[in-house]
Amino acid sequence: MKVVSFVLLFISMSTFAKDINLEKFKEHEVPKGKIWLLESVEPANCRVCTSDLRINGGLAIGTNSELTMYGEFEISFNSKSHSSIKLFSGTKFWLGDSRTEIKVKQLAE
Repeated sequence: MKVVSFVLLFISMSTFAKDINLEKFKEHEVPKGKIWLLESVEPANCRVCTSDLRINGGLAIGTNSELTMYGEFEISFNSKSHSSIKLFSGTKFWLGDSRTEIKVKQLAE
């Protein structure tokens, strides 16, 4: 019974999630009432890299939002295995020079 409940929960969550590919050279903003989720982003293939994301707003790190940050800062992905990152509604960000695109999953708040 627990397995069935988990499967139904997983299916219902995935129906509300939407994958979005974000491109370089554009300002992106998380829409009102939404969260953008970054998971398993591979490190950029470059020798001298700029940051992967420049952020102005808020985010939470970890599956249970163990760490919350607000402000202007830069993020670089150094390993494919990292905690999930949730970008909050209204957060603006730009892809760094080393990224042509990045995929986010859009969820309801």
